[in-house]
Amino acid sequence: MANLDSKVSAKKSTNKKGSNTNNKKKTPVKKISTSSKKVIKEDNEQKQEVVKNIVSSKEVINYKMIAIIILSFLILVLGIAKVANVLEKKDFGKSYLLDKKIIVNKIDTENVNEFMQKNESFIYITDSLGEEEYNLEKSLKEVILDNNLKDVFAVYIHDDKNVDLDSMFHLNGKEIKMPVILYYKNGQFVDAVVRKDENMMEAADFSQLLDVYELAKKE
Repeated sequence: MANLDSKVSAKKSTNKKGSNTNNKKKTPVKKISTSSKKVIKEDNEQKQEVVKNIVSSKEVINYKMIAIIILSFLILVLGIAKVANVLEKKDFGKSYLLDKKIIVNKIDTENVNEFMQKNESFIYITDSLGEEEYNLEKSLKEVILDNNLKDVFAVYIHDDKNVDLDSMFHLNGKEIKMPVILYYKNGQFVDAVVRKDENMMEAADFSQLLDVYELAKKE
């Protein structure tokens, strides 16, 4: 009898526990509606778009900065070139060789014969001091210095039309076209830089004369 009572009691206890378990509330699973998903998606897309715009803005700013730097550099270079050009134009009307102290021998009617008496001497004659003549003298600088002719090279500016060049430089009737370089040896006129065309003489023409008379400095 006692065993029967205990089985009944155990069964009741089991049923009670089951009843308690069934009475517990289940946590409901929240379902996200389609409209909410759409809102979230649009919000994410907007955030991504903002990020893209920020990155794009930074790239534009960088490109603008690079463009400003390049433009500033070009303006600076052009400005320097323009200033240099203006300063150089101010020198037109002067002899480059004399003005820059490349040559210190300036010929006039008083000292011309004395200068010719050197063993070898060269006299550059010009009746114009424009841009072309200025650039010619600049190019002559290299030939003069490379061949150690500084002490035997002189410049004569023919600004007095009353001066007879043939008589002054003992040309013996030789026709010359200015600008020109005359070559003398021991007081005697030897030759002049002459071009076969109508173009102005060049530094290369003077170098050719030096080669003809074996006066060029050998390397």
